[in-house]
Amino acid sequence: MPRIKIKVCGVRTLEDASAIIEGGADFLGFQFISFAKKPITLEKALEIIKELPEEARLVGVFVDENPEKINSIAFQCNLSYIQLHGRESPEYCRLIKTPLIKAFEVMDGLDLKIFEPYEGIVDKFLLDTPHDKARQPGQTFDWNMAKEACQNYDIMIAGGLSTENVGEVIKLLHPWGIDVSGGVMEDDKISEEKVKEFVQVVREAEK
Repeated sequence: MPRIKIKVCGVRTLEDASAIIEGGADFLGFQFISFAKKPITLEKALEIIKELPEEARLVGVFVDENPEKINSIAFQCNLSYIQLHGRESPEYCRLIKTPLIKAFEVMDGLDLKIFEPYEGIVDKFLLDTPHDKARQPGQTFDWNMAKEACQNYDIMIAGGLSTENVGEVIKLLHPWGIDVSGGVMEDDKISEEKVKEFVQVVREAEK
């Protein structure tokens, strides 16, 4: 089976980016969202990216942003993927020129019909814990709901993942990818040691 991709989100400094690369993760996530917990500006992202190795794979995260602005940022930052976390329609997604990951929040259930309008437009899907005010740090959704989705689509799993629970997700779902943020942070920074540990747990579990 293909190796599970690991994305670490919330890069705000060169140290964060280096910790992800040295830790062995596949993708670095930049949150171009003003109201995000770990937001970044285009200027700061470019400052970091110019110091990274050319082969670094970067993901830009957006919510209901102007498509022209997304395409401009994607071009300037040489992004591998755009990750969309808002109410972006299939028509909207067609305007984005970079490969797409479309996120959906999993609440009481998951109907595979939500993916159908995006087929052939979006490259991957992401399933996450709802981002409402009731969300607790480390809160996950019921992964059993994602079983059928992971059998039919390239799915990235997000929401409350850490070294303590990611092995369980992989054994249950064997998804295309895993997205982690708070689970690899220490003192509000991305920890290289925690990234290494997280990657090691993923690699062990997928065997």
